Amino acid sequence: MSDGVSELVLLVVILSESNAEVPKELPEAAGVVNGTARNLSKVARMLAQSDYADFEEIVLDINSAADSVDAASVEMDNALVALKGGNRKQGWNRLTDACRVMSGTTVHLLTIVYGADLKRLQAIADELAASISNIDLSGDLSNENAQARLAAAVTPLLQDAVKLAQFLTERAEEEGTSQLAAELLKKTAGDIRNRAEMIIQTSNEVFENPEMAPKLRAALDALSQEVVKGKELSMQYSAEEPPQLEQLRKLLPLLEQAEKDAKDLNSTVKKNPKGYERAQKQVKESVGEVVRSLKPNPKMKRDADKLEESLRDQILAALRALQSPNNQNMKDLDDATNDILEALRNLKRVNPDNKLSDAQKTDLSGLLASLRSGLSPILYTKPEDKQQDAFERLKDNLAQMKEGVKYGDQDMVSNKVRLVAQSAKDLTAALNDPTNPRRLYGNKDLYDRTAKDMNDDLARLVKSTKGFLQDPSDRKTTDLVDAINKLKRTADRVNKPKDERDMKDNFENLLKSLNKTREHIKNRDQIKAEESMNDISIAIANLRRAGDRMKEKNPNPNSIEAPLSELDQIFARLQNKAAAAARGDAAAIKAFDDAVPMVQKAWKTLDEVAHVIDIAPLEDFEDAVDDVYLAAASTDPVRYAPAVKELVQNFKEIEAAVQLYKDPNAKKAGLEMVEKIRPVVREYANKAKDVVEGKAEAEELNDVANRLKAPLADLKKKLDPSARDRDLEVSSLAVKAALEGVRKANKQGNPEQSKAALQTLKDALENYNKVAEKATKQTVDPRKMELMNQDLNELVELSGDLRRLNPADTKGLFFVMDAIPYQMDEQLDTLRNTSGDDVKKALAKAKNWEATLNVADDELPDLGDLLGTAGNLRNLMRGLVGDTSSLAREIGANSKDLTQAAKAALEMDKYLMDLETAYSFDDDAKKPKPAPTPAPKAEVKAVVAPPPSAVGLGVLSNELFEEISISQAKTFDQVMAAVASDIHKTAQTSNKEADNIASELAKLAKAARSGSKQEMLVAARAAAAFINAYCQQLSDTAKRIPNRNHAEKKEQDNLIRYQQALRNFGTQLKILSSVKATSLDSSSETDDTLITLSMNLGDVLKASMASLTTVNSVILGNKH
Repeated sequence: MSDGVSELVLLVVILSESNAEVPKELPEAAGVVNGTARNLSKVARMLAQSDYADFEEIVLDINSAADSVDAASVEMDNALVALKGGNRKQGWNRLTDACRVMSGTTVHLLTIVYGADLKRLQAIADELAASISNIDLSGDLSNENAQARLAAAVTPLLQDAVKLAQFLTERAEEEGTSQLAAELLKKTAGDIRNRAEMIIQTSNEVFENPEMAPKLRAALDALSQEVVKGKELSMQYSAEEPPQLEQLRKLLPLLEQAEKDAKDLNSTVKKNPKGYERAQKQVKESVGEVVRSLKPNPKMKRDADKLEESLRDQILAALRALQSPNNQNMKDLDDATNDILEALRNLKRVNPDNKLSDAQKTDLSGLLASLRSGLSPILYTKPEDKQQDAFERLKDNLAQMKEGVKYGDQDMVSNKVRLVAQSAKDLTAALNDPTNPRRLYGNKDLYDRTAKDMNDDLARLVKSTKGFLQDPSDRKTTDLVDAINKLKRTADRVNKPKDERDMKDNFENLLKSLNKTREHIKNRDQIKAEESMNDISIAIANLRRAGDRMKEKNPNPNSIEAPLSELDQIFARLQNKAAAAARGDAAAIKAFDDAVPMVQKAWKTLDEVAHVIDIAPLEDFEDAVDDVYLAAASTDPVRYAPAVKELVQNFKEIEAAVQLYKDPNAKKAGLEMVEKIRPVVREYANKAKDVVEGKAEAEELNDVANRLKAPLADLKKKLDPSARDRDLEVSSLAVKAALEGVRKANKQGNPEQSKAALQTLKDALENYNKVAEKATKQTVDPRKMELMNQDLNELVELSGDLRRLNPADTKGLFFVMDAIPYQMDEQLDTLRNTSGDDVKKALAKAKNWEATLNVADDELPDLGDLLGTAGNLRNLMRGLVGDTSSLAREIGANSKDLTQAAKAALEMDKYLMDLETAYSFDDDAKKPKPAPTPAPKAEVKAVVAPPPSAVGLGVLSNELFEEISISQAKTFDQVMAAVASDIHKTAQTSNKEADNIASELAKLAKAARSGSKQEMLVAARAAAAFINAYCQQLSDTAKRIPNRNHAEKKEQDNLIRYQQALRNFGTQLKILSSVKATSLDSSSETDDTLITLSMNLGDVLKASMASLTTVNSVILGNKH
C-alpha cells in the first residue's frame, strides 16, 4: 500500500509541477491505489466484526478510520474527474491534496488495525482487574443468596481470564515474535489459567466452608498480579512507542533571538535585498525553535500555531515587498512584522514553567478565605441565594473540568470532578428545599424534574470521567465533554434568567399578592394579610432583579429605573399598614385600594419601554423548546410526549400573542415568524422522538432547536431594537446554524461541502465578533468592558483557531466547535449581568479556587492554570471596588455591611495584579542584563574520507554527508542530515546496507532543503528499500542464533524487535515524505513527526548494528 501511494504521489508531483496533460497511465495508477485502499478498508471492517466484535470502541475506531479511507478514495476519483474536465492547475492541486489525504487516512487506519490486538488485550486486562477488585467477600457467605451473588460475580471473571490467556498465547505465536518473548507470554498465559482454576477450587471450598474466604481473596489477588504482569508484557513486546517529547525549555533567550531575527528580516528587505535568503532562513530557524519548545505543552498549542501563522505571513509579505517594493507592500510587511513581534511579546508575558509556591499558596488561601467570610453572611443566608451560589460554582467547575479534558490533564479532571459532584449535590439540595422561594413561587414540577435530571447527569459524568481517566482516547474524551455539556444544560434550565419572562411572571405574582392582601384585609384576617405582604416583598425583589438586568442592556437605563422606583415607593408606603387595614383603618384600606391602579400604571410605563408583554411569550416558547430537549435526552422516555404537547401549546400562545401586537409592522413580522417556525416545530417534535428511540443524536436535536430560536431572536430585535443584546443574540444563532452545517457536511463525508461549511462558519463567527466589538465599546463600566473584552478576545482566538485548523484534525475541530457556542453564551451573560450577579459569580470562583488549593496537596498547582481566570475574578468584583451603594441595593444589603468584603476585594485585587506581573517574563526582561547570546548555529563542513583500504565495502562519497550535531539541528532537513552522518560514521566500516540507508537519508535531507519534491520522493523510496534489505539481514542473523541460553535468546529477541520497528519506520518514511512533498510550504506538523521518526530511526539502526556485532563476533563466532 505504501509503495502504491508513494509511486502515485511521485507521479502526481512531477506532472503537477509542469502542469502537464493528464497521461493515460495516471487513472490506472490511481485506480490501483484506490482499489488497494478500498480492499484495506473492507478487510479492516471484516476484522472489526469478527475479531473485535465484543469491543465496541475498537469497532468504532476501525469503522471510523475505514470511513475516512473510503471518503479519501471517493475524493481521489472526484479529483481525477475534475482534473480531466476543468482548470488543469486547480485540478492538479486538488489531486495533490487528495493524495495527501489518502496517505494520512491509510496510515491512520493501519495504525489502528495494527494496534487493535494490543488494545483488545489491554481492555480485557483492565476489565478483569476491575472485576477482581469488585468481588465482595465481606458478607455472610453461608447464606444461599450471598453464594449465588458470589458465583454470578466469579463466572464472568473466569471467562475473561480464559480470554486473556488466549490472547497472550496468540500474541506469543504471532510471526516474528522472538523465542524469549514467546516463552514469557506463554508462561504468563499458563499462570493465568492456573490462577483461574485455583479460584474455581477455592470458591467451591468457600461454599462449603465460608471461613475459607481469605483463601479465595488470596487466589483473587494472585490472579490480579498475573493480569498486571500479562498487560505489562504485552506492552513490552509491542512495537516501540516514540520517546516522550522533551520538557519545555526555557523560552526567554529563544524568544529574544526570534524577535531579533524577525526585525532583521524586515530591515534586510528594505536595506539589503540580497541578504534576504539568509535572513529568511535565520528567522525560520529561530521561530521554529520557539514553536518546537511550545508544542509539547498542549496548553500552548494555540500560541505555537499563531506564531507559525505569523511567520508565514511575514515571509509572504517580505516576498511581495521584494517583488514589488511599493508603499502598500512595505506597509503590509511592517504590519506582518508587528504581528509576529506581538505574538513573541505575548509569549514573554507568560512563563509556562512557573508553579505556585508554598508562600503564594498560603497568601492566596488567606485572601480567598477573607473574601468568602466577608461576603457569605450577606449573600448566602437565603435559600435562593444558596441555589445561585451552587449554580455558579457548578458552571465554573464544569468549565475548568472541560479545559482539563481538552488538554488531556487527567490530574485536573480528577480533582475537578470532585468539586463538580459537590456543587451539583448542593444545587440539587437547593432545588429540593421546600423553603426556597424560587421553588415556592415557581414551577415545582420543573424543579423536581431538574433535580432528578441533575442526579442522572452527574452519575453519567462520573462514569464518563472514570472511562476518560482509564483511557483518554478520542471516544472517551467526546463522551466526557458531552456529559459535561448535558449537566450544564440541565442546570441552566431553572437557574439562567430570562429577563422579560421573569419580569412578567414576577409582576403577575406581585399583582396576585397585592389582591390577595386586599382580600385578607376585607376579611379582617390580620395574620394572612401580613403573610401576603411578605409575598409582595419577595415579588418586588425579584421584579427589581429582572429590571436591574434589563437596565444593563438598555441604552437609556433611567427609562427602566423610573417605573421600578415608582413601584418601590408604592410598596414602601404600604409597609406596616396591613395590620391596621385588617383592623378596619379606613386610611390604610384606601392606601391598598389606591395602590392597584398606581401599580398598573407603573407596569404600563415599564412595558412600553421594555416590551415585556410582547417578548415574554417568545421566551416561554424558548423554555418549552429546552424542555423538549431535556425530556428527549433524559433517562425517562415518557416525558417526551407531555413536553411536546406543552411546546405545541406555547406555539399556539405565540400565534395568539402576535395577533395582539399594536404596531402593524411588529404584527406583520410576528405573523411571518409564526409561519416560518411552524414546519420547524413539527421537525423538532419528530427529531425528539428519534432521539428517544435512539435513531438520532441529541446534538442533532439541539441544531433544530437553534433553528427554532433564530426567528424568535429576529422578532425580539424588531420589537426592541435598542436593547444592546439583540444583535449579539441574532448573530450568535447565525453562528450556531453554521455549526449545524459543518456537522452535517462532515457526517456526509464530502470534503468540498465540509470546506464550504467551514468557510460559512468562519464568516458567521467573524460577523459575530464585529457585533460583539461594537457592544463592548458601548459598555460604560470600564471593568465590565474588560469582562466583555475577555470574552471577545477568546472568540477572536477561536476564529483564528478555525482559520489555522487542519481539516483532518477532527479532535481539534470538535473542541473548537464545542467552545464557540459556550463562549458566545458567556458573553451574552456578561452583557446582561449586573454588578450583583458578577460579585456572586466572583465569590463562586473564589470558593472554587480555595477548594482547588486544598485538594492539590501532593503537587503545587500550576500558576498559569490559576491565573488564567485571575483578571476575570478581579473584574467580577467590580461592585466591591469603588462605590458599593449600587451593589448593596442589588443584593439587598446595607452598604456598611460590605465594608469588610470591599476591603478583602481590594486586597485580593492588588495581590492578583502583583501575582500576574510576577508570573510574566516581562519583569525579568526589564532588569538590566547582558545581551542574550544567540543559540550556536549548526556548522556544516565536509567529513574527511577514510582511506579506501579502511573501508573495504565500497566507498560512498563523503561530500554527501554534512558534519552537524543532532543536538544543534533544528529543522527537519538538519535533523535528517545529522542522523544520516551519524549512521554513516558507524556503518561505513561495518555494514554496507546500513550505510546505503544513511546515503539515501542524506539525499532526502538535501532534497527537503532545496524544495525538490521529486528528489524527496525518490530518496524516501530508496531509503525504505534499503531498510527492508537491512531488515532481511537482521532476520537471517536472528534465525542463525542457536538459543542455547538466556543471553542468546535475548539477543535474538532484540534483532527481531529491531527489524519489526525498522520495517514500520520504512513504511512511515515513505508515506510521511509523500505528505511532506505535497505540502512543502505548510507542513510543520509533518516536520515534527519526521523529526521524531528520523531520530528514532537513527537510534534503532545504531542499536541494531551493535547487536549484530555482538551476535556475529561473540555468539556465532563462538559457535565455530
